[in-house]
Amino acid sequence: MDDNEELKFTLHPDDPAHFLKLLSALRLLIKHTITDADIEEADQLIREYCTGLIKLYGSSCVKPNHHYATHTTTFVRNFGPLHDFWTFLFERLNKVLKSFKTNNHSGSELETTFFCEFHRMCQSSRLTYSLLQQGTQTLQCEAAEIMLKASSEERGTVAGLAALSKELDEVHADAGQQYGLSPRRQCKIMTNNTYQLLAQTICFQSPETPVHCRSNCPVVPHSLPLNREATFFDYVTVKGKRYYASRSVRVKSSSLVQVGLPHADRERITYAHGEITEIFQFDQDIHHKNESMWFARMRWFKSWTGERDDIWDKFAAMNVRLWEIEEYHDKDTQLPALISPQWICGHLALKTVSIGANRIKVWATIDLAKAVL
Repeated sequence: MDDNEELKFTLHPDDPAHFLKLLSALRLLIKHTITDADIEEADQLIREYCTGLIKLYGSSCVKPNHHYATHTTTFVRNFGPLHDFWTFLFERLNKVLKSFKTNNHSGSELETTFFCEFHRMCQSSRLTYSLLQQGTQTLQCEAAEIMLKASSEERGTVAGLAALSKELDEVHADAGQQYGLSPRRQCKIMTNNTYQLLAQTICFQSPETPVHCRSNCPVVPHSLPLNREATFFDYVTVKGKRYYASRSVRVKSSSLVQVGLPHADRERITYAHGEITEIFQFDQDIHHKNESMWFARMRWFKSWTGERDDIWDKFAAMNVRLWEIEEYHDKDTQLPALISPQWICGHLALKTVSIGANRIKVWATIDLAKAVL
């Protein structure tokens, strides 16, 4: 990519804060019910956002769609709020179709070729997914993993459609699943840190059943030594959403979550935010109930307490939070390092932003859980 292309796609340092205006407008417009006051506020925010784009990027960035956006509130006033209105899947597929290179095909040859190739790749993706369900140690599963690895290295429209088909299959498979674990799993020895955290967590949650690490001396005579083996999973499905362990997939984006931590009275909840690093199952029957235990190991974000622009506080209702970049709470925090996966509430979107007069870089996150508006 040359210098001109890099400059073209450079995000202005003030754009994340400016984008909060559009976010606030969308939040108002997609409510289940909307008032005239909400419509007026959304209209003002949209116009401020479009005007701000000119200040940040110049008038050349303004497109016809920005003008169309100023009429949105008129349509909402006439036809009601936009809840469940936008067809995001259609827009995504439309983008894929437009990016397909024609290579001078004409006379419906392009359309026919594309249509056949699209369905072929969808069928191939579904076949691959069905092979994965045959069990982790089977030849079918191994072949499917090789096929997925090969397809992930492809580029272009066809590869994009295959990825889209696979994603749709995964969403359909998870949609009605309240709780589940990934087919891919590995039984192995826990790290020392995870092992010690597990012992501390069990002792805290079940003081009547004391346990200890095998390398430590028991505090009480009836303390049980913990096994070091556990079964680790790539992801957990909670209420139809997949949450990945970052140490298994080496990618953080699907591991950033909001967690609802229940209080002892089970009536109050404290929300915390962080990264899932491990998801594992512990099978030692320490409670004599023949039941397994499941845990997600967390790294908790540290809140940013330094200087910030007023706009971040003005739009605090959008649940945009600021965190110290690449900083996490240490083990002395009151937040638990191991949680029940069922406490996970939803994904987080994360972006590095610059704030304050000194343009300090911090993390900004927003909850992606679908809220009742």
